[in-house]
Amino acid sequence: MSVVPSALSADNPVTEGDVHDAVAKLGFRVRDDEVDAFRTLLAAAHDTFEELSKLEEYHPPSHPERSPCENVRPGTVDNDLGSPWAYRFKLGPLTSTTTPSSTGTKCGSLLAGKTIVLKDNICVAGIPQSNGTNATPSWIPQMDATVVTRILGAGGRIVGTATCEALSCATVSNTAAVGPIFNPWAKGYSAGGSSSGVAALVGSQKSFDDNGMPVKVDMGLGADQRGSIRVPAAFCGLVGLKATFGLIPYTGVISCEPVLDHVGPMCTSVWDTALLLEAIAGKDGFDDRQMNAHELGEIKYSSNLREWYRKVVNPPGSKPLAGMRLAVITEAIDAPFVDETIKREVADVSKQLESLGASVTEVSIPCHITARSLWMGVCRQSLTSVALGNPHGRRCYYPPGFQATIIPWTQDKWDNLPPGMRNEFINGVYEREKYPNLYQKCMNLTLKVTQEYEKVFKDVDALVLPSVPWTAPKLFDRETATSMDQISSTFGQTLNTMQFNLTGHPAMSIPTGLAKDKTKSSDHLLPLSVQLVARLHGEETLLRIGYAYEKAFDWKSRFCE
Repeated sequence: MSVVPSALSADNPVTEGDVHDAVAKLGFRVRDDEVDAFRTLLAAAHDTFEELSKLEEYHPPSHPERSPCENVRPGTVDNDLGSPWAYRFKLGPLTSTTTPSSTGTKCGSLLAGKTIVLKDNICVAGIPQSNGTNATPSWIPQMDATVVTRILGAGGRIVGTATCEALSCATVSNTAAVGPIFNPWAKGYSAGGSSSGVAALVGSQKSFDDNGMPVKVDMGLGADQRGSIRVPAAFCGLVGLKATFGLIPYTGVISCEPVLDHVGPMCTSVWDTALLLEAIAGKDGFDDRQMNAHELGEIKYSSNLREWYRKVVNPPGSKPLAGMRLAVITEAIDAPFVDETIKREVADVSKQLESLGASVTEVSIPCHITARSLWMGVCRQSLTSVALGNPHGRRCYYPPGFQATIIPWTQDKWDNLPPGMRNEFINGVYEREKYPNLYQKCMNLTLKVTQEYEKVFKDVDALVLPSVPWTAPKLFDRETATSMDQISSTFGQTLNTMQFNLTGHPAMSIPTGLAKDKTKSSDHLLPLSVQLVARLHGEETLLRIGYAYEKAFDWKSRFCE
């Protein structure tokens, strides 16, 4: 036993009944001759647990020059965007320079003049957080996420948190407790999810303050477990980067499933994406996802990109992607639900990339299909376990206070969850009961799938595939839509994104053109996109391809029938 029993506290409440109850919850019975011994040992454990519960909490350090958030107020409804703001406030920019550290405390100029909004699952000390739901009460973080500290250290100004979908578990922008979020290109259409508010605010480039004055949001940070950065970026005309697993610290961001968690940039350009990535990427010493990450500031993504581009476009007339080997994944194009417009767009963009000097071929990756099911086998059980109060087995920082808002679950909490979230819980409990070894098997097969993708990258620099299977759809009416209508509205939406959460490969959605919605029933023009995927830690390859593309082509002037 790790703690030796000694004199028990005078008010120790443990009884033999507690022993029987604990063993019964395991599905067993305790032997009569052991009850007293186990009661003594449990009483000693109780005293230890009591002592531990009274210890002062530990929080990773915030930026030493950080002052409290100013002008804090809840978000209000925007006539054009719905309810994209969770909370509005002012934090930064900082005015002094301090010594750099792993969490990022150097007030530099990388993000000087930039305004940034954060998904409402990223902790900001003192700012209430709901994670998109009213099923559980809001809570107030006591610390800043590492990415917040690093943004401040790079000279950025954080202007608020953005509404996300309920518990970050939907890819349609109609599940948040505060109401729907509208696509900035077409009111009434989905902004995607679950980083929906970030996409709407950054994509619109204009929201309004409480006095009706325009407010511009330059950059955003979303989180992505199956496509929650890339899907809303694709729908709203943004660049959305899910970096290599662990490259950007997840410390202080609410987890859905630790092996799938990613946090990353959502910006209007590849250049801004490079700036924000450089400001936040690298080890922080708290997140065990970061085993293979580089140090903060070690890779100069923005200056490297600028220098690379300067070289490849000289002399004038040079093709910037000369020698770049790209391949379209056959299984991604042939996936269920992929609209013909999307298939044509991938083909058209491939030709544009060829005009920049790249070679584009097709490649078959059968595991691309298998990985979809593996993702489900991993996520359903683990997400349910985390939500039911079992977030263990990690060497990382657990934001105190959040778990208390979830546990215990009640009927009221359950009833306030959207149907999609309830479905995931039902799936997870069923999987755990009926297939208790399936999670482990799926994780083992994930190692194999990851290696199969890596083999492809021996002959290819990057993969090209759809980000989403269609343009942004119209939102359903929450008052009249059935549970199945709500759940089925997202069927197929992440069939080409979830694989790379599982394998950890860097994946970036870039806007490439405009088209009517898939029903062709309106005159709204909605963004098109493609997704680029590179080998592990191949972010610079993605940035180069995306930057060369956006320098050569104006996606807002391209219309695809």
